[in-house]
Amino acid sequence: MNNFTIKETPIKGLAVIEPKVFGDERGFFMETYNKKSFEELGLTMDFVQDNHSKSKKGVLRGLHFQTKHTQGKLVRVIKGSVYDVAVDLRKDSETFGKWHAVKLSAENKLMFYIPEGFAHGFLTLEDETEFVYRCTDLYAPEYDSGLLWSDKTLNIDWKFEEFGINPDELTISEKDKVQQKFDKTKNNYLGGFIMAEEVLDIEMIAMTLIGHAGETKSLAYQAMKAAKEGKFDEAEEFMKQSTEEMLKAHELQTDLIVREAGGEKLDVGLIMVHSQDHLMTAILFKELAKEFIEVYKRLEQKIDKK
Repeated sequence: MNNFTIKETPIKGLAVIEPKVFGDERGFFMETYNKKSFEELGLTMDFVQDNHSKSKKGVLRGLHFQTKHTQGKLVRVIKGSVYDVAVDLRKDSETFGKWHAVKLSAENKLMFYIPEGFAHGFLTLEDETEFVYRCTDLYAPEYDSGLLWSDKTLNIDWKFEEFGINPDELTISEKDKVQQKFDKTKNNYLGGFIMAEEVLDIEMIAMTLIGHAGETKSLAYQAMKAAKEGKFDEAEEFMKQSTEEMLKAHELQTDLIVREAGGEKLDVGLIMVHSQDHLMTAILFKELAKEFIEVYKRLEQKIDKK
């Protein structure tokens, strides 16, 4: 007996999966993945990484994809709800550039399988929403890329009015604010758009650098603000995330340096220079935030002694 039912979507490969839920007075039980059952339904993927995120209402993440080591994702919500969106970036697909969305919630228990070759994003519809997903390949920051969530060509209907969310009050990362716009004539988003061996798009690398630098600074600011309120554990976590964003920027930058040192001629324009300014400013701000946090800790200690 198979405990899963597939609901086909207008885009080939995208699938909404409904698990069978066994409930009684104790609560409920359900399978969230079964290799044999999935294979019977034609889903033959293997997963190598699990992720878990938590967001407040009105957070929009995406639209993300990797240009190499593309990831298939099995996504679901264990608390709260999201409006989940997938955009087809498969260059030979009849639905290239088309999108499909589904509401996932802890209540409906639906899962959404997004195969390799798609950009993915979601809008959280409730506070304390927890989103989990399994991936068919590992996260590769050097091939990290994305599309602008509000791109006019894609024209995604995020249903803000229906969900009671003001689009002017969304919480979006600095990186996602500057993602590239979709160009339907450029059907090589996968396997060679950013940092691939065949094609090196300096402008997009620069925009990605700006995004990581912005996140570095934003997280460092949140750390400083938390420390000011005496929340030092929270401040340390923000600083840890800030460092991770900075390292992602450094990885991109190092890759460029290695390529140029290897004899590859790079066309460096104003946008790349601008990205370096952003990165240097972010690094300086992060160091200043670190010093401020130490000052707040010492002030707290002096107050405690009194």
